[in-house]
Amino acid sequence: MKCVASFVHQAFNVGYVCFESDSGIVDGVADVFPIFFFLVAALVCVTTMNRMVEEQRTQIGVLKALGYSEHTIMAKYMFYSGSAALTGCVAGFALGTFLFPKVIWYAYGMLYKMDSLVYVFDWKLAVISVIVSLLCSIGTTFVSVRRELTEVAAELMRPKTPKAGKRVL
Repeated sequence: MKCVASFVHQAFNVGYVCFESDSGIVDGVADVFPIFFFLVAALVCVTTMNRMVEEQRTQIGVLKALGYSEHTIMAKYMFYSGSAALTGCVAGFALGTFLFPKVIWYAYGMLYKMDSLVYVFDWKLAVISVIVSLLCSIGTTFVSVRRELTEVAAELMRPKTPKAGKRVL
């Protein structure tokens, strides 16, 4: 990393100026990093749940034909996606709160002499993260399963008709 101290900062220790600059960079990355992870996780969840529901179309049709209520069928898929989202969110939040800061602190510890790292756990952020991940996952599943449940059981048990192809000139 390049650190240039101007003549104004010459009265200060160059190490403090460099550390302040490096801290600003890490702070900027820390503002964007969680949002990036949430967007990637939401995209993976949407893709996975839509595909799983489409692949298990026949099973949904059989369950519907056997007399299971739409609520019971939907609850099965929503529980699956909710438990996956909860597990992923807890694991991701723990890694993001404890492992990433430790690695970054260790890396900067090679450049600067620093005290030990003090962890601060933000309960409010943890609860918001869990709620957002559950809403994304369960909401996607609800929409996917609801769309399939509008069809009759006999239609669900048949393979889905392929989309019409386009003519090639």
